Amino acid sequence: MTPPPATDSRATPKKTTQRRHARLALLALALAAGGLVLVVFTPRFVTWRSMLLPQRMPFPEVHRAYDTRFQLQDPWAPADTASNAVIAWRLLFPLIWHYLHLPYWSYLVVPFIGCVLVLWLTASILQQRLQDRAQTFMATALFAALPWYFVSTGWLSYFDSWLVLGLLIVSFAPSLPWVGAVCLLTPWIDERFVFALPIAVAVRALAFRRIEERAWRALAIDLAVIALTSLPYPAIRAVVWSTGDPDSTSYVQKYWHDLQEVPTSRLLEGLWSGYRFSWLMVAAAVYFAVRRVGTMWGAAFAVLVIGSSIGALMIAADMSRTLTIECTVMLLGVLYWHESEPARFRYALPVILAANLLFPAEHVLWPFKVPIRYLYTQIDNYRDPPPDLQPGTYFRSAQAMLRQGNRQGAVWGYTMALALDDQFAEAYVGRASLMLGEGNIEAAQVDLDKALFLNAQLPDALLMRAELYRRRGEIPAAVNDLRKALAVAPAEWALRAQAAEFFQQLTGQVAPGTIPAQQAPPAPGNPPQQNQPGAVPR
Repeated sequence: MTPPPATDSRATPKKTTQRRHARLALLALALAAGGLVLVVFTPRFVTWRSMLLPQRMPFPEVHRAYDTRFQLQDPWAPADTASNAVIAWRLLFPLIWHYLHLPYWSYLVVPFIGCVLVLWLTASILQQRLQDRAQTFMATALFAALPWYFVSTGWLSYFDSWLVLGLLIVSFAPSLPWVGAVCLLTPWIDERFVFALPIAVAVRALAFRRIEERAWRALAIDLAVIALTSLPYPAIRAVVWSTGDPDSTSYVQKYWHDLQEVPTSRLLEGLWSGYRFSWLMVAAAVYFAVRRVGTMWGAAFAVLVIGSSIGALMIAADMSRTLTIECTVMLLGVLYWHESEPARFRYALPVILAANLLFPAEHVLWPFKVPIRYLYTQIDNYRDPPPDLQPGTYFRSAQAMLRQGNRQGAVWGYTMALALDDQFAEAYVGRASLMLGEGNIEAAQVDLDKALFLNAQLPDALLMRAELYRRRGEIPAAVNDLRKALAVAPAEWALRAQAAEFFQQLTGQVAPGTIPAQQAPPAPGNPPQQNQPGAVPR
């Protein structure tokens, strides 16, 4: 496995164009491979809707996004939740977004950009060695069918793709300036890069034949560059820890305590979920390394792979994604197998890919598991969301709390419903009723205007706006809304008598076609007596 040839500085425009077209073709191949995996293992994108809600929801897909939203406002503030304490040191992107005042939505896009870059680089590495587009496509798809990709495309504000990008550059990029740059910066995206460096360095030594060719000077230069540029992050962390870092200390203590409760069976599930059938490629990397560099070096590499894999299960609760630190070993296995046994590799690659795509995948964490479903399943989930993500759930909750006299809870329910569906006219009416009862005319006006913009023939909203106009002394406008409400409302409208009485109070006339109610209307500011949200306090 040799490094790529040096660039010819005398390349003609034609060659430059050909290289550009080749890169774009590899990008298209990478996107196709990533798209295939997304169809088979689609994120639960319905849970992203919970980011619209004004409170934290219990979905791992958005768990970290809540705290990163506040981190962009103040990068130096600790996270609100203990499990997100680690982001206090993942400062590279938050600092950029904070000081450049970039929008939050663009921050959520960054992991997806990282996915494109990783798959593009992976396809480039593979095509350069395999020289076969079909095999490059399959191997790129195999690399995408791993937890780093599932997390980066499904769990908002998780930057695993950028961690993988850094590991790929350290392992396979011939350019030492690039290697030094990623060693300096990547720990500030994800500190797991530091834990993965020994594996990445070992893969680099094998991929560039440093040990096979006894290129000790080149290996020493690699090690020196990597060591010097990766040192600042752990050095700063060590200094801060020695002077007192309660967040990091409590994080370690909490996870060490939780680890004691994890059964061995769950650890084995986490180990399997990291690569599933792609563990065969990891095993191939170890096997062919022994054949290439000898028993001593091969055994050392095997111990490193096994030790880091077991250690990954204990670093953090999300075991599947933490095993990402072995991803470059898997890619090395693809390259080694192809070079050593191309005939067998030609049949093994599609079989392993098919197995990884056909067999179930899931996120395995210490306390729970999250299955990853096909695209059509997630589309169905989006069309019929879980109750926590249905506006009707909160609307009905608001009505129930209103019947119990819990006006504040009812406001919360209507607000949650509107956060999920800003076209929910009845929820605007319900909240406006409560705002009007509290004398908050401005807020009630805003909600009523939105409700009537969505549905100009809502009798409850027209009746309520008539009351609002009456309070402002705009009697003609109030009468006009009352006429319209009585005209468009169904015969069984529960507030018809109240509206007719209100009309008679304002005009001294009986509303056309309506028998006035015999009972007095509610006093101004009283809560509505009816169950529906449109009852008007007057």
